[in-house]
This record gives sequence, structure tokens and C-alpha cells, in this order.
Amino acid sequence: MFTLRFTIYWPLILLIDYLAKIGYSPHPSELRRLYSENLALKAVNESLRMELHKARSKRTPMSLRTRVSQVFAYLLTRGNMLFQKKFLGSSPSTIKTWATRFRHPFRKPKKKTGRPRVDAAIVELVLKIKKESPRFGAKKISQTLARMGIRVSAFSVDKILKEHGLHPIDDHRSRWEKWAGAFKDECWAIDFCFTHLRKGSEVAILLVCDTFTKEILELRAFEGRRHLDSFRVAGSLVEVFRRWKRRPQKLVHDRDPLFKGQVRRMLAVSEIKELKSPPRFPNMNSYAERKVRSVKYELLNHIRAETVEELQFLLDDYRTWFNEYRAHQSLDGMTPSEYAAGKRIADVIRIDDAHKMRLESVEFADGKLVGYRWVEDEEKQAA
Repeated sequence: MFTLRFTIYWPLILLIDYLAKIGYSPHPSELRRLYSENLALKAVNESLRMELHKARSKRTPMSLRTRVSQVFAYLLTRGNMLFQKKFLGSSPSTIKTWATRFRHPFRKPKKKTGRPRVDAAIVELVLKIKKESPRFGAKKISQTLARMGIRVSAFSVDKILKEHGLHPIDDHRSRWEKWAGAFKDECWAIDFCFTHLRKGSEVAILLVCDTFTKEILELRAFEGRRHLDSFRVAGSLVEVFRRWKRRPQKLVHDRDPLFKGQVRRMLAVSEIKELKSPPRFPNMNSYAERKVRSVKYELLNHIRAETVEELQFLLDDYRTWFNEYRAHQSLDGMTPSEYAAGKRIADVIRIDDAHKMRLESVEFADGKLVGYRWVEDEEKQAA
């Protein structure tokens, strides 16, 4: 049907284009202008009416009938740009392209330009690398594939990642999230706080914590600042690594002189990245500062130990209570140890099972801190 209409319209368009003088004159008569516009509007309206009658929810390409009517109206109203821009329904450049196709129907279309499609095997490699290394961006993935002899531009990798709903930028976290860390042992924070013994001597306390799991990994007391140097701080950090059998990728600290010298050399040998807080802003190390505040409010402000050994015993008790018994609000009520182990909040137990259990309190730091746990009640079970 379309072929038959095309064979009818094509000679008619060529005949109008060659013989009709309507539109060629820059100043046609008013009657001729109105007559040509009327013919063009009738052709366009009739075609659009039939197009809307067959319209569907999904957009379909414009039919040949509409194209022919638009070209017909364009040829009748050449020279009247105001009419063509407002009433033809398509831009004059598009209609002109279709008119050229009608005049030369057997001319081969030009080859489409642009980038060739990326092979499916390369797409799978890009997605595999992104899945196994989420921090890699488009440029790094392109360079990784280039090392293996596979040439694919960063622009193509960027396009592949966007099409599959992945982020194409390298490590797109905010600056603060990069400091905090997004998984266990990615980033630790260290800081010092100070207290006094009962005899009045000052004690420095080294705090080490994990910024992601919120665990307090170390609370080490040093009596007096005179004998405290970077060698003892570095030795304490190495002891933490040995005891927990863990080490971080990054370590956050302020610009205290105790974190220079041997500490910097130890971090360089251990391949641990060093992150310093800005100058004159030690409070920017917020994770360690928050832990220091908890230690002071919950323990140090309520005790005065006789010796450093007694204070160290209390600090160790506090660390155990904080990691294993104290519910943490930012961890949805879990303890830091449970969060680090990947456990979840316990399921709701049946009331009959609760009647067979009893709540036991566990005291720490000579009764100054209390933890709670469920234990089986032997008397109720025997009854």
C-alpha cells in the first residue's frame, strides 16, 4: 500500500517542484499565499488526524504518509519560513532531508558514524573487574585491561558502567567518608587523653579504635610525659597488631609530636597510609575524640586510681565492656564486637523461653560498669 502511494506522490512532488511557481516568488500575492497555505494545512491536518487515530501508548516512527504530506506542504510554501516553523510539525531541515530522499530514492544512504560497538566479551571483563574491585573507576579499568593487551577507551568503559547502573568514577565517596572507612580495618584512629592518679601524677592514655566497627582496640596508660616518646607509641601499636592479628590500611591522628619519628617509620614499613588532621584543628579526628569522651564520662571522671597498674586494669575492663556489652546507637543497638563479627540483632524469643531464662548482670571496673546477658535458670527448669 505504501509503495503504491509512494509511486503516486513522488511524480506529483517532482511535478510541483518543477512546474509550480507557488512559493518561488519572494513576494507572492495575498490570494496565492492563502491558497497555498490552505492546501498545505489540509494535507498536514489530514495526515496528523490519521496518525493520531492509530496512536499507541508507545511512540512509533512517523509513517510515510505523514512524511509525504509534510514534504508536499514544504514545497508549496517555500519562502514562507514563519509558516514552515509553526505549522509543519517538524523542523524545515528534517523535511528538507526527506524531500531529498524522495527526489533521489535510489541513492545509497550514508554510513552511520560513531564508535563501533564494544564486544560482549570485553563488556563481561569490565563488569567482572568492577564487581571484584568496586573502587575502580572507568580510567583505572581501562588501564587494567590495557596491561593485558585489551585496548578499550575510558569513555567506552564509562558508557558500559552507566548502562549497567554502576558508578564510573574512581572512589566516589565524599572526603569525610574516605577518612572514616567503609569496611573493617580500613581505617583506624589514634589519640591521647590525660588523667591523674590519686597521688597527683599525670597519666597519658593512648586510645586506638576502628572507625568502621567502633571497636576500642587499645587503652594503654603511660605515667608521666617525660618518658613517653615515639618509640613507646610505635611499640604499643605493634603490640596491638600482634594481639588482634589485624592491621589497618590507613591510620588517622592529629599532629602531636608523639606520632612522628619512629611511628612514621613503622607505618611506612607496614605499608599503612598516614592521614593527619589539619593544622591547629586536632578535634577533626572526631572518631578518636568521641571515644575519648566516652572513656572520660563513663570511667575516668568517676575514679582516681592509686597506681598505673590499677588504672590499666580498669581500662582493660572498660575496653571489654565497651566492645562486648555496651549497645551502640550508630550500630543499630549491636555491640562493636558483634558488628565486627558480622552478627545481627538477635531474633525475638518466645515468652515461654523467656520464663526459663534469667537476666544476669556482669560487673566491670569494680562494679562501676555493668553488662547484661541471658543465662539459663536451672531452678525454673527443674521446677
